[in-house]
Amino acid sequence: MRHEFSRLPSLKPRSMKYKTPFVAFVAPEPLQHAIVTFLEAVRVRPDADHGALLQAIAPLFIEVALDTFFLAPLRLSSSQGASPIPGSIKMIRKAALSMSGKVVKGANQNEQMALADHFQSLCLWQDGQLHIVFPLLPAVAENIAQVLGLALTGQACTVSLMDAMHAVHDEVLATFYDATTDCLSLGRVNRHLTAAARVTIRKAASSAMDKSLLAMDPEGKKALARYFHNLLKPFDYEQSHGSKRRQPA
Repeated sequence: MRHEFSRLPSLKPRSMKYKTPFVAFVAPEPLQHAIVTFLEAVRVRPDADHGALLQAIAPLFIEVALDTFFLAPLRLSSSQGASPIPGSIKMIRKAALSMSGKVVKGANQNEQMALADHFQSLCLWQDGQLHIVFPLLPAVAENIAQVLGLALTGQACTVSLMDAMHAVHDEVLATFYDATTDCLSLGRVNRHLTAAARVTIRKAASSAMDKSLLAMDPEGKKALARYFHNLLKPFDYEQSHGSKRRQPA
């Protein structure tokens, strides 16, 4: 069943439709249910406190993101450099959960409306499935696709593949982490904590992927490139109020 959230009172009319590249994955049922439940609750009772429903999204999203961008591709690539991964994944999980626990759970009703607006922007339906999408700047998408294409034929150097993976992680961080915290009125202490958590997440993500890529054989790199190439998807996307870095070229 296709759900529609266009009647959310916090959403502004979208006026521009264009084809844009995304890193996208299908939301597993528990995550889909949590997002749908929160958005529907905000739509039906915009003046109520939906903090508990909001808090249910974060741990599910974090686990899905960790699996999608780290564990799944590394399993497919049969990396022999897996030893640094558990520690890095634990570090990312701890920092992300700590951030959501400290700041998201304190969101007031206006901030919850803003977060509903933001989560709506991450949800696109295609073929009856809810996709969580992270729009890419055209130049970034083109560079990532080019490097992955070369990697599929064994022509991309490891450093170029590292750079492409860093670009994917940076776009995901900007779209989810940065945009989520931008919906919140954070005090000086919490803003410092979220900034520190972001640095930790980015550093651990880069370290995990770099060490794994250095340990991969050529076939492992091809498997990883194939996996991420399949995450790059074009969608018809409408936008009128996104951040400036997300405007179409």
